[in-house]
Amino acid sequence: MRKILLPLSILIILSFFILIIFSTIMSGGTQKRPGLNIQSGEVSFPLKDEIHFSLPDLNGNIIDSKNIPNKLIMVDFWASWCPPCIQESPLLSKAYLKWKSQGVEFVGIALWDNKNNVNKFIKKNNLTYPMAIDKNGKVAINFGVKALPEKFFIDQ
Repeated sequence: MRKILLPLSILIILSFFILIIFSTIMSGGTQKRPGLNIQSGEVSFPLKDEIHFSLPDLNGNIIDSKNIPNKLIMVDFWASWCPPCIQESPLLSKAYLKWKSQGVEFVGIALWDNKNNVNKFIKKNNLTYPMAIDKNGKVAINFGVKALPEKFFIDQ
């Protein structure tokens, strides 16, 4: 029995390494991965006039970007299940407290999330700015969101 198991084990291990080498050669040595968070940085582009948002907040009140007068609006697309969103939330909480008195309004839009998870996230991270949920992703699509978290600044 031992004489059969040793060659079989060696054959399985050797096959595994051959598969890895073959896969690397066939892919050209490049890693294939999803398009989320491949690029990071800052980009500036003008939004079309018709691109704005109007969503109910967590209490049912409407948050409409056209009804936030004389403010710079920072729109944050995020999700409670997104690791980079979790990581940056304490910084956003502090930034909002600093900038709200200087005419900057923050609006969080949770993407493909549910109210229970969003409320837990808000409470855990002490987020005090207005929040809404974009359940079907329509607002995110209109803004051209490609990754989470993603922020847009809207100058009135």
